[in-house]
Amino acid sequence: MMIHMDPNIASKPTKLPKPHKGISLYWKRDVIYCTVRHEKQPHVFCTGTSVPKEAAKFAMQKSAELRTGTAMQAKQGIRMGELFEDYLASLRRAERAKGQDKGITLVTEKYSYRAASLIKCHLSELANLKPEQITSDRISGMEDRKTEEGYSLATINGIKRTLNAVLSLGRKTFVMANGRRVPKVDRNIVFDIAIDTKAEERLARTGTVPDDAYEKLMAVLPDWFQAFFAAAMHTGMRPKEIRAIRPEQMDWEAKMIHLRTGETKNGEARVVPMSDELYTILRDWDAQTKREFPGVRPATFFHKNGKRVPGYRMAWERALIKTGYAVPVLNPDGTPKMAISWQKTRRGKPVTPYQLRRKIWKHTILFYDARRTLVTKLDQLGLQEKDIMRAAGHKTSKMSRRYNQSKESAKLMQAAVNGTATVPTPSVPVKVVVGWKAELKELKEAFEDGLLPEDLYKIEAAKVMAARR
Repeated sequence: MMIHMDPNIASKPTKLPKPHKGISLYWKRDVIYCTVRHEKQPHVFCTGTSVPKEAAKFAMQKSAELRTGTAMQAKQGIRMGELFEDYLASLRRAERAKGQDKGITLVTEKYSYRAASLIKCHLSELANLKPEQITSDRISGMEDRKTEEGYSLATINGIKRTLNAVLSLGRKTFVMANGRRVPKVDRNIVFDIAIDTKAEERLARTGTVPDDAYEKLMAVLPDWFQAFFAAAMHTGMRPKEIRAIRPEQMDWEAKMIHLRTGETKNGEARVVPMSDELYTILRDWDAQTKREFPGVRPATFFHKNGKRVPGYRMAWERALIKTGYAVPVLNPDGTPKMAISWQKTRRGKPVTPYQLRRKIWKHTILFYDARRTLVTKLDQLGLQEKDIMRAAGHKTSKMSRRYNQSKESAKLMQAAVNGTATVPTPSVPVKVVVGWKAELKELKEAFEDGLLPEDLYKIEAAKVMAARR
Protein backbone atom coordinates (compact mmCIF):
# COMPACT_ATOMS: atom_id res chain seq x y z
CA MET A 1 0.00 0.00 0.00
CA MET A 2 1.33 3.43 -0.98
CA ILE A 3 1.63 5.70 2.04
CA HIS A 4 1.15 9.39 1.37
CA MET A 5 3.70 11.49 3.23
CA ASP A 6 3.13 15.22 3.34
CA PRO A 7 6.50 16.95 2.67
CA ASN A 8 5.25 20.07 4.45
CA ILE A 9 5.13 18.20 7.80
CA ALA A 10 8.54 18.29 9.36
CA SER A 11 7.58 16.35 12.45
CA LYS A 12 4.57 14.48 13.79
CA PRO A 13 2.06 16.70 15.66
CA THR A 14 1.77 15.93 19.34
CA LYS A 15 -2.06 15.94 19.32
CA LEU A 16 -4.39 14.63 16.62
CA PRO A 17 -7.98 15.83 16.11
CA LYS A 18 -11.00 13.75 17.21
CA PRO A 19 -13.36 13.61 14.21
CA HIS A 20 -16.38 12.20 16.03
CA LYS A 21 -17.46 10.47 19.22
CA GLY A 22 -16.28 6.87 19.10
CA ILE A 23 -13.43 7.64 16.67
CA SER A 24 -9.85 8.14 17.78
CA LEU A 25 -6.64 8.77 15.78
CA TYR A 26 -3.14 7.86 16.83
CA TRP A 27 0.34 7.61 15.37
CA LYS A 28 2.06 4.34 14.66
CA ARG A 29 5.57 5.00 13.33
CA ASP A 30 5.00 7.57 10.57
CA VAL A 31 1.40 6.60 9.73
CA ILE A 32 -1.91 7.56 11.38
CA TYR A 33 -4.15 4.72 12.52
CA CYS A 34 -7.79 5.06 13.57
CA THR A 35 -9.97 3.14 16.03
CA VAL A 36 -13.69 3.18 15.26
CA ARG A 37 -16.05 1.92 17.96
CA HIS A 38 -19.27 0.39 16.66
CA GLU A 39 -21.78 -1.48 18.85
CA LYS A 40 -19.27 -1.38 21.73
CA GLN A 41 -16.64 -3.17 19.61
CA PRO A 42 -13.35 -1.48 18.52
CA HIS A 43 -12.33 -1.68 14.86
CA VAL A 44 -8.73 -0.67 13.98
CA PHE A 45 -7.78 0.61 10.51
CA CYS A 46 -4.63 2.03 8.92
CA THR A 47 -5.47 5.32 7.24
CA GLY A 48 -2.44 5.09 4.91
CA THR A 49 -1.58 8.75 5.38
CA SER A 50 0.22 11.08 7.74
CA VAL A 51 -2.07 14.05 7.07
CA PRO A 52 -4.50 14.50 9.99
CA LYS A 53 -7.36 15.88 7.83
CA GLU A 54 -7.19 12.97 5.40
CA ALA A 55 -6.96 10.49 8.28
CA ALA A 56 -10.06 12.03 9.90
CA LYS A 57 -11.94 11.80 6.60
CA PHE A 58 -10.90 8.16 6.22
CA ALA A 59 -12.09 7.36 9.76
CA MET A 60 -15.49 8.98 9.15
CA GLN A 61 -15.94 6.92 5.98
CA LYS A 62 -15.14 3.70 7.84
CA SER A 63 -17.62 4.60 10.57
CA ALA A 64 -20.36 5.16 7.98
CA GLU A 65 -19.51 1.86 6.26
CA LEU A 66 -19.80 -0.01 9.55
CA ARG A 67 -23.19 1.50 10.32
CA THR A 68 -24.57 0.87 6.85
CA GLY A 69 -23.09 -2.62 6.66
CA THR A 70 -24.62 -3.65 9.98
CA ALA A 71 -28.01 -2.31 8.97
CA MET A 72 -27.92 -4.11 5.63
CA GLN A 73 -26.77 -7.28 7.30
CA ALA A 74 -29.67 -7.03 9.75
CA LYS A 75 -32.03 -6.45 6.84
CA GLN A 76 -30.72 -9.12 4.48
CA GLY A 77 -29.04 -11.65 6.73
CA ILE A 78 -31.02 -11.68 10.01
CA ARG A 79 -30.97 -15.11 11.66
CA MET A 80 -33.40 -16.80 14.04
CA GLY A 81 -30.73 -16.83 16.74
CA GLU A 82 -30.79 -13.02 16.85
CA LEU A 83 -34.59 -13.04 17.02
CA PHE A 84 -34.45 -15.47 19.94
CA GLU A 85 -32.14 -13.08 21.79
CA ASP A 86 -34.49 -10.15 21.10
CA TYR A 87 -37.45 -12.16 22.42
CA LEU A 88 -35.68 -13.13 25.65
CA ALA A 89 -34.54 -9.53 26.15
CA SER A 90 -38.15 -8.33 25.80
CA LEU A 91 -39.28 -10.85 28.44
CA ARG A 92 -36.59 -9.65 30.84
CA ARG A 93 -37.66 -6.03 30.33
CA ALA A 94 -41.27 -6.99 31.06
CA GLU A 95 -40.17 -8.80 34.23
CA ARG A 96 -38.26 -5.76 35.41
CA ALA A 97 -41.33 -3.62 34.77
CA LYS A 98 -43.49 -5.96 36.87
CA GLY A 99 -40.88 -6.18 39.61
CA GLN A 100 -40.20 -9.90 39.24
CA ASP A 101 -36.46 -9.33 39.48
CA LYS A 102 -36.80 -7.93 43.02
CA GLY A 103 -37.24 -9.67 46.33
CA ILE A 104 -36.55 -13.37 46.83
CA THR A 105 -38.20 -14.78 43.70
CA LEU A 106 -35.75 -17.29 42.23
CA VAL A 107 -34.38 -16.50 38.79
CA THR A 108 -35.11 -20.08 37.72
CA GLU A 109 -38.83 -19.34 38.06
CA LYS A 110 -38.85 -16.39 35.71
CA TYR A 111 -40.63 -16.71 32.39
CA SER A 112 -37.50 -15.58 30.59
CA TYR A 113 -35.61 -18.52 32.12
CA ARG A 114 -38.33 -20.95 31.09
CA ALA A 115 -38.44 -19.49 27.58
CA ALA A 116 -34.63 -19.68 27.33
CA SER A 117 -34.72 -23.34 28.37
CA LEU A 118 -37.45 -24.11 25.83
CA ILE A 119 -35.53 -22.39 23.04
CA LYS A 120 -32.30 -24.15 24.00
CA CYS A 121 -33.90 -27.61 24.14
CA HIS A 122 -36.32 -27.45 21.21
CA LEU A 123 -35.64 -24.47 18.92
CA SER A 124 -31.84 -24.26 18.86
CA GLU A 125 -31.81 -26.18 15.57
CA LEU A 126 -33.40 -23.14 13.90
CA ALA A 127 -30.85 -20.60 15.18
CA ASN A 128 -28.81 -20.40 11.94
CA LEU A 129 -31.83 -20.19 9.63
CA LYS A 130 -33.37 -17.08 8.15
CA PRO A 131 -37.01 -16.29 9.02
CA GLU A 132 -38.13 -16.96 5.45
CA GLN A 133 -36.77 -20.51 5.81
CA ILE A 134 -39.27 -21.33 8.58
CA THR A 135 -41.74 -23.17 6.37
CA SER A 136 -44.78 -25.25 7.26
CA ASP A 137 -42.97 -28.43 6.15
CA ARG A 138 -40.08 -27.72 8.52
CA ILE A 139 -42.49 -27.04 11.41
CA SER A 140 -44.48 -30.20 10.66
CA GLY A 141 -41.28 -32.26 10.59
CA MET A 142 -40.20 -30.84 13.94
CA GLU A 143 -43.64 -31.59 15.39
CA ASP A 144 -43.45 -35.21 14.18
CA ARG A 145 -40.02 -35.66 15.77
CA LYS A 146 -41.20 -34.25 19.09
CA THR A 147 -44.22 -36.56 19.04
CA GLU A 148 -42.03 -39.60 18.39
CA GLU A 149 -39.76 -38.56 21.26
CA GLY A 150 -42.75 -38.70 23.60
CA TYR A 151 -43.50 -35.03 24.18
CA SER A 152 -47.09 -34.14 25.02
CA LEU A 153 -49.37 -32.04 22.86
CA ALA A 154 -49.24 -29.20 25.39
CA THR A 155 -45.43 -29.10 25.15
CA ILE A 156 -45.50 -29.12 21.35
CA ASN A 157 -48.07 -26.32 21.30
CA GLY A 158 -45.90 -24.37 23.74
CA ILE A 159 -42.95 -24.69 21.35
CA LYS A 160 -45.03 -23.41 18.44
CA ARG A 161 -46.47 -20.55 20.51
CA THR A 162 -42.96 -19.44 21.45
CA LEU A 163 -41.85 -19.60 17.81
CA ASN A 164 -44.89 -17.59 16.77
CA ALA A 165 -44.17 -14.97 19.44
CA VAL A 166 -40.53 -14.68 18.31
CA LEU A 167 -41.52 -14.10 14.68
CA SER A 168 -44.27 -11.65 15.63
CA LEU A 169 -41.79 -9.61 17.68
CA GLY A 170 -39.41 -9.64 14.70
CA ARG A 171 -42.09 -7.99 12.59
CA LYS A 172 -42.51 -5.24 15.21
CA THR A 173 -38.76 -4.65 15.72
CA PHE A 174 -37.22 -2.11 13.31
CA VAL A 175 -33.66 -1.39 12.19
CA MET A 176 -32.19 1.33 9.98
CA ALA A 177 -31.33 0.35 6.42
CA ASN A 178 -30.47 2.86 3.69
CA GLY A 179 -31.79 5.70 5.81
CA ARG A 180 -35.23 4.20 6.54
CA ARG A 181 -36.74 2.02 9.23
CA VAL A 182 -37.50 -1.55 8.16
CA PRO A 183 -38.72 -4.52 10.25
CA LYS A 184 -36.29 -7.32 10.99
CA VAL A 185 -38.78 -9.86 9.66
CA ASP A 186 -40.41 -9.05 6.33
CA ARG A 187 -44.13 -8.57 6.85
CA ASN A 188 -44.89 -10.11 3.46
CA ILE A 189 -43.66 -13.51 4.65
CA VAL A 190 -46.57 -15.77 5.68
CA PHE A 191 -45.88 -18.19 8.53
CA ASP A 192 -48.23 -21.16 8.79
CA ILE A 193 -47.89 -22.21 12.44
CA ALA A 194 -51.09 -24.10 13.20
CA ILE A 195 -51.75 -24.64 16.91
CA ASP A 196 -54.39 -27.24 17.77
CA THR A 197 -55.90 -25.55 20.81
CA LYS A 198 -59.12 -27.59 20.73
CA ALA A 199 -57.20 -30.87 20.99
CA GLU A 200 -55.17 -29.41 23.83
CA GLU A 201 -58.35 -28.44 25.67
CA ARG A 202 -59.80 -31.91 25.16
CA LEU A 203 -56.65 -33.49 26.58
CA ALA A 204 -56.40 -31.01 29.47
CA ARG A 205 -56.23 -32.61 32.91
CA THR A 206 -59.47 -32.64 34.90
CA GLY A 207 -58.32 -34.26 38.13
CA THR A 208 -59.09 -32.95 41.61
CA VAL A 209 -58.01 -33.99 45.11
CA PRO A 210 -60.80 -35.88 46.98
CA ASP A 211 -61.31 -35.16 50.67
CA ASP A 212 -60.17 -38.63 51.76
CA ALA A 213 -57.02 -38.35 49.61
CA TYR A 214 -56.23 -34.97 51.20
CA GLU A 215 -56.47 -36.45 54.69
CA LYS A 216 -54.30 -39.45 53.79
CA LEU A 217 -51.62 -37.28 52.19
CA MET A 218 -51.55 -34.86 55.12
CA ALA A 219 -50.95 -37.81 57.45
CA VAL A 220 -47.78 -38.98 55.65
CA LEU A 221 -46.29 -35.70 54.42
CA PRO A 222 -43.40 -34.17 56.42
CA ASP A 223 -44.29 -31.22 58.64
CA TRP A 224 -42.78 -28.58 56.33
CA PHE A 225 -44.77 -30.01 53.41
CA GLN A 226 -48.06 -30.26 55.32
CA ALA A 227 -48.38 -26.49 55.70
CA PHE A 228 -47.30 -25.98 52.08
CA PHE A 229 -49.86 -28.45 50.70
CA ALA A 230 -52.64 -27.15 52.97
CA ALA A 231 -52.06 -23.61 51.69
CA ALA A 232 -52.40 -24.84 48.10
CA MET A 233 -55.58 -26.79 48.86
CA HIS A 234 -57.39 -24.05 50.77
CA THR A 235 -56.33 -21.01 48.73
CA GLY A 236 -55.52 -22.34 45.26
CA MET A 237 -52.23 -20.43 45.19
CA ARG A 238 -49.57 -21.58 42.78
CA PRO A 239 -46.43 -23.24 44.22
CA LYS A 240 -44.29 -20.31 43.12
CA GLU A 241 -46.58 -17.86 44.93
CA ILE A 242 -46.55 -19.92 48.13
CA ARG A 243 -42.76 -20.24 48.19
CA ALA A 244 -42.29 -16.46 47.98
CA ILE A 245 -44.52 -15.56 50.97
CA ARG A 246 -42.70 -13.77 53.80
CA PRO A 247 -43.82 -13.74 57.43
CA GLU A 248 -44.87 -10.09 57.24
CA GLN A 249 -47.34 -10.91 54.48
CA MET A 250 -49.47 -12.95 56.89
CA ASP A 251 -52.35 -10.86 58.27
CA TRP A 252 -53.48 -12.97 61.23
CA GLU A 253 -56.15 -10.55 62.43
CA ALA A 254 -57.96 -10.35 59.10
CA LYS A 255 -57.07 -13.96 58.17
CA MET A 256 -55.58 -12.81 54.88
CA ILE A 257 -52.39 -13.46 52.90
CA HIS A 258 -51.12 -10.49 50.89
CA LEU A 259 -49.32 -11.55 47.73
CA ARG A 260 -46.97 -8.84 46.51
CA THR A 261 -46.53 -7.27 43.11
CA GLY A 262 -44.12 -9.25 40.96
CA GLU A 263 -44.51 -12.47 42.96
CA THR A 264 -47.62 -13.78 41.20
CA LYS A 265 -47.99 -15.27 37.75
CA ASN A 266 -49.37 -12.10 36.17
CA GLY A 267 -47.22 -9.83 38.35
CA GLU A 268 -50.21 -8.20 40.08
CA ALA A 269 -50.77 -8.10 43.83
CA ARG A 270 -53.57 -10.24 45.25
CA VAL A 271 -55.20 -10.79 48.63
CA VAL A 272 -55.98 -14.42 49.52
CA PRO A 273 -58.34 -15.30 52.40
CA MET A 274 -57.61 -18.09 54.89
CA SER A 275 -60.26 -20.56 55.98
CA ASP A 276 -60.58 -21.50 59.65
CA GLU A 277 -58.89 -24.86 59.06
CA LEU A 278 -56.00 -23.31 57.16
CA TYR A 279 -55.68 -20.57 59.78
CA THR A 280 -55.18 -23.22 62.48
CA ILE A 281 -52.61 -25.14 60.41
CA LEU A 282 -50.57 -22.05 59.55
CA ARG A 283 -50.73 -20.76 63.12
CA ASP A 284 -49.26 -24.05 64.36
CA TRP A 285 -46.55 -23.88 61.68
CA ASP A 286 -45.72 -20.31 62.69
CA ALA A 287 -45.42 -21.34 66.36
CA GLN A 288 -43.18 -24.26 65.40
CA THR A 289 -40.95 -21.94 63.39
CA LYS A 290 -40.59 -19.56 66.32
CA ARG A 291 -39.60 -22.45 68.61
CA GLU A 292 -37.02 -23.86 66.19
CA PHE A 293 -35.60 -20.44 65.23
CA PRO A 294 -35.85 -18.21 68.32
CA GLY A 295 -33.29 -15.74 66.95
CA VAL A 296 -33.34 -14.74 63.30
CA ARG A 297 -36.41 -16.12 61.55
CA PRO A 298 -36.24 -17.65 58.06
CA ALA A 299 -36.73 -15.22 55.19
CA THR A 300 -39.85 -17.06 53.96
CA PHE A 301 -42.89 -18.20 55.91
CA PHE A 302 -42.84 -21.68 54.32
CA HIS A 303 -39.39 -23.22 54.69
CA LYS A 304 -37.50 -26.45 55.15
CA ASN A 305 -34.90 -26.38 57.92
CA GLY A 306 -34.83 -22.59 57.75
CA LYS A 307 -34.29 -22.39 54.00
CA ARG A 308 -36.74 -21.65 51.27
CA VAL A 309 -38.87 -24.64 50.22
CA PRO A 310 -36.83 -26.52 47.59
CA GLY A 311 -38.12 -28.81 44.89
CA TYR A 312 -40.73 -31.12 46.40
CA ARG A 313 -41.04 -33.74 43.66
CA MET A 314 -39.41 -36.61 45.56
CA ALA A 315 -41.28 -35.85 48.82
CA TRP A 316 -44.56 -35.70 46.91
CA GLU A 317 -43.85 -38.99 45.11
CA ARG A 318 -42.99 -40.78 48.38
CA ALA A 319 -46.29 -39.63 49.89
CA LEU A 320 -48.24 -40.82 46.84
CA ILE A 321 -46.55 -44.23 46.98
CA LYS A 322 -47.33 -44.63 50.69
CA THR A 323 -51.00 -43.73 50.20
CA GLY A 324 -51.43 -45.78 47.01
CA TYR A 325 -51.98 -42.83 44.67
CA ALA A 326 -48.93 -43.70 42.55
CA VAL A 327 -48.70 -46.85 40.43
CA PRO A 328 -45.55 -48.26 38.79
CA VAL A 329 -45.18 -48.05 35.02
CA LEU A 330 -44.79 -51.55 33.55
CA ASN A 331 -42.98 -52.87 30.51
CA PRO A 332 -44.84 -55.00 27.91
CA ASP A 333 -43.63 -58.13 29.72
CA GLY A 334 -45.09 -56.96 33.04
CA THR A 335 -41.84 -56.00 34.76
CA PRO A 336 -41.48 -52.53 36.33
CA LYS A 337 -40.02 -49.94 34.01
CA MET A 338 -36.78 -48.55 35.40
CA ALA A 339 -35.17 -45.13 34.92
CA ILE A 340 -31.44 -44.48 35.01
CA SER A 341 -30.38 -41.27 36.71
CA TRP A 342 -26.97 -39.92 37.58
CA GLN A 343 -26.08 -39.09 41.16
CA LYS A 344 -22.95 -37.05 41.80
CA THR A 345 -23.19 -36.68 45.56
CA ARG A 346 -23.96 -38.96 48.47
CA ARG A 347 -24.79 -37.47 51.86
CA GLY A 348 -23.47 -34.12 50.75
CA LYS A 349 -20.05 -35.44 49.67
CA PRO A 350 -18.98 -35.67 46.03
CA VAL A 351 -18.53 -39.20 44.74
CA THR A 352 -17.75 -40.80 41.42
CA PRO A 353 -20.83 -40.67 39.18
CA TYR A 354 -22.62 -43.96 38.98
CA GLN A 355 -25.86 -45.26 37.54
CA LEU A 356 -28.80 -45.31 39.91
CA ARG A 357 -31.80 -47.36 38.81
CA ARG A 358 -35.24 -46.50 40.13
CA LYS A 359 -38.82 -47.34 39.26
CA ILE A 360 -40.93 -45.01 37.17
CA TRP A 361 -44.20 -44.12 38.87
CA LYS A 362 -47.39 -42.68 37.39
CA HIS A 363 -49.04 -40.17 39.70
CA THR A 364 -52.83 -40.37 39.84
CA ILE A 365 -52.95 -37.12 41.83
CA LEU A 366 -50.86 -34.09 40.92
CA PHE A 367 -49.94 -31.25 43.26
CA TYR A 368 -51.45 -28.76 40.81
CA ASP A 369 -54.82 -30.52 41.18
CA ALA A 370 -55.24 -28.42 44.31
CA ARG A 371 -56.10 -25.37 42.17
CA ARG A 372 -58.80 -27.27 40.28
CA THR A 373 -60.15 -28.53 43.60
CA LEU A 374 -60.50 -25.03 45.03
CA VAL A 375 -62.15 -23.56 41.90
CA THR A 376 -64.60 -26.47 41.80
CA LYS A 377 -65.54 -26.15 45.48
CA LEU A 378 -66.04 -22.40 45.23
CA ASP A 379 -68.40 -22.91 42.30
CA GLN A 380 -70.34 -25.56 44.22
CA LEU A 381 -70.70 -23.11 47.12
CA GLY A 382 -72.46 -20.69 44.76
CA LEU A 383 -69.84 -17.97 44.38
CA GLN A 384 -70.00 -15.75 41.33
CA GLU A 385 -67.54 -16.43 38.54
CA LYS A 386 -65.77 -13.07 38.91
CA ASP A 387 -65.16 -13.82 42.61
CA ILE A 388 -63.76 -17.26 41.76
CA MET A 389 -61.46 -15.69 39.15
CA ARG A 390 -60.25 -13.13 41.68
CA ALA A 391 -59.54 -15.81 44.29
CA ALA A 392 -57.66 -18.10 41.87
CA GLY A 393 -55.81 -15.30 40.05
CA HIS A 394 -57.35 -16.03 36.63
CA LYS A 395 -57.61 -13.24 34.04
CA THR A 396 -60.24 -14.82 31.75
CA SER A 397 -63.46 -16.70 32.39
CA LYS A 398 -62.39 -19.33 29.85
CA MET A 399 -59.42 -20.36 31.98
CA SER A 400 -61.53 -20.32 35.13
CA ARG A 401 -64.11 -22.65 33.55
CA ARG A 402 -61.30 -24.90 32.34
CA TYR A 403 -60.22 -25.38 35.96
CA ASN A 404 -63.78 -25.76 37.20
CA GLN A 405 -64.79 -29.45 37.30
CA SER A 406 -68.33 -29.03 38.64
CA LYS A 407 -71.37 -30.19 36.69
CA GLU A 408 -72.61 -26.63 36.16
CA SER A 409 -69.29 -25.62 34.61
CA ALA A 410 -69.31 -28.72 32.38
CA LYS A 411 -72.73 -27.73 31.03
CA LEU A 412 -71.48 -24.20 30.24
CA MET A 413 -68.39 -25.54 28.49
CA GLN A 414 -70.45 -28.04 26.45
CA ALA A 415 -72.89 -25.32 25.45
CA ALA A 416 -70.01 -23.09 24.37
CA VAL A 417 -68.54 -25.89 22.24
CA ASN A 418 -71.91 -26.66 20.62
CA GLY A 419 -72.70 -22.99 20.07
CA THR A 420 -75.94 -23.18 22.09
CA ALA A 421 -74.86 -21.00 24.99
CA THR A 422 -77.50 -18.54 26.08
CA VAL A 423 -77.09 -15.27 27.90
CA PRO A 424 -78.66 -15.59 31.35
CA THR A 425 -81.45 -13.17 32.24
CA PRO A 426 -79.99 -10.46 34.45
CA SER A 427 -81.44 -10.30 37.91
CA VAL A 428 -81.06 -8.07 40.91
CA PRO A 429 -78.40 -9.41 43.32
CA VAL A 430 -79.98 -10.66 46.52
CA LYS A 431 -78.24 -9.02 49.46
CA VAL A 432 -79.29 -8.12 52.95
CA VAL A 433 -79.16 -4.33 53.14
CA VAL A 434 -80.51 -1.83 55.60
CA GLY A 435 -82.07 1.43 54.41
CA TRP A 436 -82.93 2.76 50.98
CA LYS A 437 -79.54 4.43 50.56
CA ALA A 438 -77.80 1.09 50.96
CA GLU A 439 -80.18 -0.46 48.42
CA LEU A 440 -79.41 2.25 45.90
CA LYS A 441 -75.71 1.75 46.48
CA GLU A 442 -75.98 -2.00 45.84
CA LEU A 443 -77.99 -1.40 42.67
CA LYS A 444 -75.43 1.11 41.40
CA GLU A 445 -72.57 -1.32 42.04
CA ALA A 446 -74.45 -4.07 40.18
CA PHE A 447 -75.07 -1.69 37.25
CA GLU A 448 -71.40 -0.62 37.11
CA ASP A 449 -70.23 -4.26 37.23
CA GLY A 450 -72.45 -5.11 34.26
CA LEU A 451 -74.84 -7.32 36.21
CA LEU A 452 -77.86 -5.07 35.49
CA PRO A 453 -78.82 -3.41 32.20
CA GLU A 454 -79.59 0.28 32.28
CA ASP A 455 -83.37 -0.05 31.88
CA LEU A 456 -83.68 -2.60 34.68
CA TYR A 457 -81.40 -0.48 36.90
CA LYS A 458 -83.66 2.56 36.46
CA ILE A 459 -86.79 0.53 37.23
CA GLU A 460 -85.37 -0.94 40.41
CA ALA A 461 -83.97 2.41 41.52
CA ALA A 462 -87.40 4.02 41.00
CA LYS A 463 -89.01 1.32 43.14
CA VAL A 464 -86.54 1.94 45.97
CA MET A 465 -87.08 5.70 45.81
CA ALA A 466 -90.88 5.24 45.85
CA ALA A 467 -90.78 2.90 48.87
CA ARG A 468 -88.24 4.87 50.90
CA ARG A 469 -89.15 5.93 54.44
